[in-house]
Amino acid sequence: MSSFRKVNYSLRPAKHAQRRMVSELLGCLYPFKAVRDYQYIGFGSLWFEDFRLFHKLLGFKKMVSIERSEAKDRFLHNKPFKAINLLFGDSGAKLPEIDWAKELIVWLDFDSPLSLETLRDVQLISASCKSGSCLAITLKVDEAAEILEAAKAQEEIEHAIAQFTSRFKDYYGGKVFSDDLRGNPFRQVCEEIVDAAVEQKIALRNTEKEGDDVFEFRRICRFSYSDATPMLTVLYVFYTRGDQGKFDECSFDTVDFLPNMDHEVKIQMPVMTLKEIREIEEQLPTDNIDALDAGYVPTSDVKKFVSIYRYLPNFSVLET
Repeated sequence: MSSFRKVNYSLRPAKHAQRRMVSELLGCLYPFKAVRDYQYIGFGSLWFEDFRLFHKLLGFKKMVSIERSEAKDRFLHNKPFKAINLLFGDSGAKLPEIDWAKELIVWLDFDSPLSLETLRDVQLISASCKSGSCLAITLKVDEAAEILEAAKAQEEIEHAIAQFTSRFKDYYGGKVFSDDLRGNPFRQVCEEIVDAAVEQKIALRNTEKEGDDVFEFRRICRFSYSDATPMLTVLYVFYTRGDQGKFDECSFDTVDFLPNMDHEVKIQMPVMTLKEIREIEEQLPTDNIDALDAGYVPTSDVKKFVSIYRYLPNFSVLET
C-alpha cells in the first residue's frame, strides 16, 4: 500500500472521534438525572483529554481520575480543572473508595489486553453502581497477553491457549483455539467474557431482590477502532426494573451513528487532505452520499468520512 494511504496515528483521530460519540450517548442519560450532575470516573493520564471534553460538552462538576503513576506532582500540575479529584494507585484498590450512592459514569479506558484484574474492576462496578449508572470499558484486542507471555518464555502457542483457558474459565465456556487469541476472533471472545463478568454480578446482586428493585443491564453499543492498534470499547447502562421507563426514554438508538441497540460502531479513518475535507464538508449533511462531488477521493474514504465527520478533530496546518 502507498505511504499516502497511511494515517498519522500520533494525532489519534479515531480515539478523538470515539470520545465525541461516547459523549453524545452519555447525553441521552438525562431521564435518570441531569447529566451534568453525574460523577465521572476515568483514567485521565497526563493529557486528561476525556475529562476536558466531557466537562465542556456535558458540564460534569465532579470527576475522579485514577492514576497508577507515582509522578503525583506532574499529574497535579497538568490537571486542567479543579473539579477533578486525583486518586493514585491501581484501579482495583481505588474504585472501592468511590461513593457508589451517586449516579456514576465510569470509563475503564485500558490500553492493555483483557486480564483478570480488569474483570474484577468490571464486577465491582456491576455489583455496586446505582440505577442509571453507565460503564464503558476499553481493551486492546490485537492479541491476548498470554501470547506475548508464551513468546517471552519461548513456549509454543499451546501454552498460551492453556494459560488463557485456565485464567478465564469462569467466564468463557467455549473451547479456545489459537485463532481465537488474535484479531477479530479475539475481539469477539473479549466481548463475551466481559458480558459474562457483568451478567454474573448482576445475577448475584438480584438474589435477594424482587419486583421493581431487580437490576437490569443493557449493552448499548460497541466501538472498534485503531490508531495503530485495534481497540474495543463496550458501553453498558445499569438500571432497576422500576426505572425501565427512564431507560426507554433515553432513546439511545436515535443517535445518528447508532441505528439500533448493541450496534457495532466501526470507526474507520479516511485518508484525505485538508482541501478534500473542506470541499466535502461544504456539501454536508446529505442523505445521498453518491451525489457528493468528491473529486479524486476514493468512494470508500468518502463513506468513512461522512459517517464520522461530525466527531473528528479540526485540523489545520501552521507554516513558519
